[in-house]
Amino acid sequence: MAKDIRFEGAYTGNKPDAKPENYDNRAIPLDYFVDVIAERIEEHNSRQGRLSPTARGRSFDETFAESYASAPIRKATEGQRRLWLMGQATGKLNKDNGQLQLFKNFYHSEWMSELAGKKVIARFNPEDLYSGVHIETFDGSYLGFAECRQKVGFFDLIGAKEEARRKRRIAKAQKELLEAHRPLSTQQIVAGMDARTAELSERVQAKVVSPVFSKDPVSVPRHQVTSDPAVVEARKAFEARVEQRQKSDPKPKAVGRFQPASTPRERFQDAKDIIAKSEAGKRIGSGEADWLRSYIELPEYRGFHKVEQFAKRDDAG
Repeated sequence: MAKDIRFEGAYTGNKPDAKPENYDNRAIPLDYFVDVIAERIEEHNSRQGRLSPTARGRSFDETFAESYASAPIRKATEGQRRLWLMGQATGKLNKDNGQLQLFKNFYHSEWMSELAGKKVIARFNPEDLYSGVHIETFDGSYLGFAECRQKVGFFDLIGAKEEARRKRRIAKAQKELLEAHRPLSTQQIVAGMDARTAELSERVQAKVVSPVFSKDPVSVPRHQVTSDPAVVEARKAFEARVEQRQKSDPKPKAVGRFQPASTPRERFQDAKDIIAKSEAGKRIGSGEADWLRSYIELPEYRGFHKVEQFAKRDDAG
């Protein structure tokens, strides 16, 4: 049958390394293939002259008809016939109306409303999901037939499986895309840093070197000892001048802590005196300077100062 002239171009050969020259030139439609096979089987069974012990020159059809007429035949029950070439899937009936959703199609019958929310087994024709389903319990009890009320899903099981595979491919591609956009992990960052460190050039040497001084004191002579009479005489004269200058300009005595006056008017006058000495270039004690800096910020000084300024302005006017 595989070499039937009607299958020319689709024959694959009797082994992988013995394919015909016109292999894979065409594909045979399934319905046409089934019709040709049925025709060839019928021709095979009706051929006369079979030499088997039971046929004895007759055809296989005649031999079968004779034995079938006289032999007790056990016929399959309706439940057994439902199992022939049937697909199987488990599902749960809708809790409100009892309908069953299977491969995006909806199946329902009147009796299913009484079993709403129950888990069942659905048996169906994989090649025709629109033809309805037979529903059973998990212990094998037959519940009934449900027709396809809403044909909005797949027509056959192949289409449903292909759609499931397509969704898995999409999910896998989305996962790979997510991994591609995900930031680097800590391990990847560390590996990159290590690789970059290995590629760094040799460290640049400093061009400027700071001096390092010893912490131990080094005695350095103020002057070199010499026996030259002229140098000795000049040194003595210099030392005499320095000594004379120190006597004529004695070191100023330390100034004690400044004691401001007790009344506001006297304190203001003390401040004016210190300012006058400063403007005249005379020496001011540290106590006086500290007191003046803090006093001129007080409202007392500012008040007396403003009154004095107004008085001078009136006199000038």
